[in-house]
Amino acid sequence: MRTLLAAALLGAALISAPALAGRDAPIQNLVDVPVTWLPGVEPTEDKVARAIISGCSRLGWVCQVSSPGLITGRLNLRTHQADVRIPFSTEKYSIEYVASENLRYNAEKNTIHRNYNNWILNLQRHINGEIAAIL
Repeated sequence: MRTLLAAALLGAALISAPALAGRDAPIQNLVDVPVTWLPGVEPTEDKVARAIISGCSRLGWVCQVSSPGLITGRLNLRTHQADVRIPFSTEKYSIEYVASENLRYNAEKNTIHRNYNNWILNLQRHINGEIAAIL
């Protein structure tokens, strides 16, 4: 009976290990995402900053301009927290990982909970939508 129980526990551990490991993924920083201007529109950093902040706020990110050409953002979602920096110009922007809480960040492997990457891609979509609307 003990052998059967031990085998069952070992089997459960082997089955669940890949499932748990699959929840982490390499951190995806978005680098030099192009800002597309409509013909005849005057490119300004202020317009890009407003579009980024608007895109962030629509998803619950709290963002602010930290210095010219740099926005910092934070997302608090349940017990999770993600901090990013968003350097930008009139031609491009990036979304870069800064820090997190409760997202299993591993500096050695450069991995994090896979939901983080989904949040960043969704943030990019919303920022691009706001850029298209403002410009």
